[in-house]
Amino acid sequence: MTTSERERMRDGIVAAALSEISRRGVTAASLRAVARQMGRTTGTITHHFRDRRDLLVHVAETLFARTLLRVRSLPGETPVQALRRQVSSLVIDDADDADESAAAVHLLAAALPEPAARNRQRRFRKELRDELRWTLEALHVAGEAPPTLEPNREADRLLCLMEGLRLNALLDPLRFTPNRQRAILLEHLSRMGITA
Repeated sequence: MTTSERERMRDGIVAAALSEISRRGVTAASLRAVARQMGRTTGTITHHFRDRRDLLVHVAETLFARTLLRVRSLPGETPVQALRRQVSSLVIDDADDADESAAAVHLLAAALPEPAARNRQRRFRKELRDELRWTLEALHVAGEAPPTLEPNREADRLLCLMEGLRLNALLDPLRFTPNRQRAILLEHLSRMGITA
């Protein structure tokens, strides 16, 4: 098996595990269930991942990486453009976003009693907060943020609002449509004094 074939197989296993987690939760995402979804044997899974825990860690890290990629500032963006895009990065627009968000919530809940998993979740949220804080600091430097805005505190608020909206959109998608989620986020930016 070539390196690219191994990577495709690992990606397929992660996708199947993510689907299983989003639909049925972490406890139901056994190696057997993931293998069955792929039409493979559990041996295929254990050839690529040591055990279920290794697979779950990889799924969580994959979700983290995808989210961070959406939140990171892009070359050529103004700080205001970056912030508007960043706060919308967790908006649930479609079924794929909903599946990823549901899996992320299941993984977070499963992480709470496990110190190592909880620390991974904490590290991930710190990276998200840091991205938001850096953008808020850039707004200050550019003179596009009120002088009273505190980047650390506002990054905490924004992350809580973003994740809270995502959770509410999962629970009540008819009330928290993508447009409503974005409107709430943009209204918050306006209240912060960022209107451009």
